[in-house]
Amino acid sequence: MPGGASKGKVKKHFKAKHQKKRVFRASDPVLSVFMWGVNHTINELVRHAGETVLLLPDDFKAFSKIRVENQYYNKEYLPGHFKFKEYCPLVFHDLRKRFYLDDIEFLNSLTNLAPESSDSPGHSGAKFFTSYDKKLVIKSLSSEEVALLHHILIEYHAHVVTTEGDTLLPQYLGMYRITVNSAETYWMVMRNVFSCSLKMHKKYDLKGSTVDRAASNKEKEKSSPTFKDNDFVHINEKVYVGEEQKQKILKALETDVKVTFHCCHV
Repeated sequence: MPGGASKGKVKKHFKAKHQKKRVFRASDPVLSVFMWGVNHTINELVRHAGETVLLLPDDFKAFSKIRVENQYYNKEYLPGHFKFKEYCPLVFHDLRKRFYLDDIEFLNSLTNLAPESSDSPGHSGAKFFTSYDKKLVIKSLSSEEVALLHHILIEYHAHVVTTEGDTLLPQYLGMYRITVNSAETYWMVMRNVFSCSLKMHKKYDLKGSTVDRAASNKEKEKSSPTFKDNDFVHINEKVYVGEEQKQKILKALETDVKVTFHCCHV
């Protein structure tokens, strides 16, 4: 322009922002993938937390899955290639709500620190882990057990809804499949019944059967052994809970047995 200075383009400099990523440290790569996957799926749910969800029959068959290739971040703990699959995300989200467990609390229990390995009290060969805060239990499953849980999930969910979460059945909170190095493992997250703040003096694994239901001598030598049905009978143990609590427990047992029997014969 005559008599004036030409206006040039002013370059703006922006400082790059890098996404913050959580590091999931566990001695076992499968556990690291488990923590990564739970973090990923819960964050996806939280994005839609305000939405009201009406469960449909297809939700009991649904799944979400993600495959990670050439992962370079956190390679010290996470494998370069893995897959993570969550079964029935909306159903388990609803179950957690009915068991009064917030999704973020669930996430923090499983990912703030690596779950800790614990001894399996049974003969199934299943692996057990407990969350660092002792609130949750993670158990490995067989593919047959996954199929069975899918089979009973509608009845189980309906029972939890009817009883308003007041059941003595295991509290199932999430079910997953993890693939690392082409090996698939299946996992169930449950509420830990031993997460009480009170000191535990003795514990029993009672199944209502006397067939091969006694703690071994090796088990009894442990600092905190798990006793079984025959031990309970032979020691003549009794549980004193008061009449009101007794009736409440008996009612819960009756309804739980009915739904369990129905699930096994559907």
